[in-house]
Amino acid sequence: MKIDTTSLDSDFLHHLNVEGNNRIIFSGKFGLGKSTYLHDFFQRATDKYVPITISPVNYSVSSNEDIFELIKYDLLTRLVELENIEEYKECSLADFKKILEDPKFQSLAKDIVKHIPKLGEALVKTIDIGKHLVYLWEKFKEVNFSTNILIAEEYLNVFQEKVGSPYEYNNVSKLISEMVSILRTASSRKPLLIIDDFDRIDPEHVFRILNVFGCHYNDQGNKFGFDHVVIVCDINNIRKMFATKYGIDVDFSGYIDKFYSKSIFEFAMERLICAKVQELLKPSIDRIERANKNRVLEITEAVVSEMIRLGDINLRTLVNLENLDTNFKSKIGYHSKDQKSIIGIYYFPILATFHLLSIIHGTRHGLAEVLKRRMETKYIYSIENVLVQTTICDSLLLLNSESSLSASKLTIQFEEMVFELGRYGRGPFGIENITSGRTKVEDVPVWRILYAAFIYLDDLMITGKAEMA
Repeated sequence: MKIDTTSLDSDFLHHLNVEGNNRIIFSGKFGLGKSTYLHDFFQRATDKYVPITISPVNYSVSSNEDIFELIKYDLLTRLVELENIEEYKECSLADFKKILEDPKFQSLAKDIVKHIPKLGEALVKTIDIGKHLVYLWEKFKEVNFSTNILIAEEYLNVFQEKVGSPYEYNNVSKLISEMVSILRTASSRKPLLIIDDFDRIDPEHVFRILNVFGCHYNDQGNKFGFDHVVIVCDINNIRKMFATKYGIDVDFSGYIDKFYSKSIFEFAMERLICAKVQELLKPSIDRIERANKNRVLEITEAVVSEMIRLGDINLRTLVNLENLDTNFKSKIGYHSKDQKSIIGIYYFPILATFHLLSIIHGTRHGLAEVLKRRMETKYIYSIENVLVQTTICDSLLLLNSESSLSASKLTIQFEEMVFELGRYGRGPFGIENITSGRTKVEDVPVWRILYAAFIYLDDLMITGKAEMA
């Protein structure tokens, strides 16, 4: 399933069009689909932009000079690989030919040639000046362009033996600038340099490379003449790397702001992904046996949506939900005096939610780590929050699985809080009131309760009182 991202285009297009906004940081959490979106966006905006994308993921180098050479190598490779680079050359030639063939220009050319000592008068009388100028121009461009290609091929072939400098502007740098200029002039589109996956490289190299990219900018604009340079990353990852390398007291904003012109563009994909969660979850939940599927969907959607918002689940993982193996049976058992009672998944839909989340996060241990990390961040939610009214009710019921599920009212204590649950008929329970002592509680530690319920279930499985099969 592919998520339609066209609704995000207007915001990004506006950001690109802000006057003077030629350096851009495009920020979003890992796995949200930043690279895919940019590819699709520029496919839709192919009449306005020519994107040239490079990725520093494989830049494992020892010096800034080597990094600059790698940048030039990748740029040159992308430019040479453009299928229409020859078309651009011919288009430029055709435009100039029109000038040469213009009668006013030919009249001027004849006047100039006529003043050549001894030969001028004879040349004007015997040859077509305009036609010969076009012929000479074509020959010149043919030789000149072939020379450029030879420069490119020679550079690529001996690349590993060359050492450059961030401030160097040799023949290869000039060639790149010329090719970028050709793209702009001949296509009437803006060339962009996109530096992708920037926060996925070794942290030791991030700032060394970032400083080299900083040398791409000069008083006349971006190096090599690109209209925009777009750095794609999660700015929070870069901020953490900066704090680790230079210390938390060193001003990150003062360092990073030279790499963007106006403001950091935040890629707001979470809203679109959350809107698709139910559609992605439903096929998997429909395959679960003996479950209150509507309740499972309601609980799981609430948890997954919040995990997406917090960055614990990304788009790549979510798309795989359609293929989850969820044809399982879950039961929880407990001893009450002499007899063993078995309560099925129908009464505890949270069991199915835990199973699905364990698959999404790879293992049950992986899910436990995520829940524990969220618990330690002390996120709290209002009692009206859908996450509270669905997930917490079922988590509390699981933690008190010996309670009578036939009652319409239940009072359950968790740590210092007392939860009053109620329901209509045989419907699901909802939270009616929460108190701590005599004080009414408005905010709920969702992740602490969810983590406690998951660990409780794990303990039951370890002791053989519960199983998932």
